[in-house]
Amino acid sequence: MDNAGGKKFTKTVGGFTNGQTISYACKFAFAGGQSVTKYFSYTVGDTCVLAIEDNTLAESVKFYPNPAYSVLNIYSPIIDLTQVKIYSLIGKKLFDSKTNLNQIYVDDLSSGLYFIKISSEKGKFITKFIKE
Repeated sequence: MDNAGGKKFTKTVGGFTNGQTISYACKFAFAGGQSVTKYFSYTVGDTCVLAIEDNTLAESVKFYPNPAYSVLNIYSPIIDLTQVKIYSLIGKKLFDSKTNLNQIYVDDLSSGLYFIKISSEKGKFITKFIKE
């Protein structure tokens, strides 16, 4: 990343097409060896505003097991989900469904870390899960 002055940094990436979603992480290191990783998602062609997590939605949705082996269960007792998308770490969309959102079969995914984007009528949020 390039320092744009003070605590502001920028990075320009290319090679993406309009409508493609890019999911990525930024890691910030502090004195003492601690670091914080923040995950973002951006759809190419949208206005350049980072996704803001809806904490109500994020807190009401539970994933299990994590790590998942063949099935990732999604449980949301108070909010109806409308769409689930799974992305690789480089932002490639691997799964997109608007039906059967309580059980996602992940057997065809390789072992590793993935982003999952959950949508409802109340908002969207992105989190991560591990495929064993």
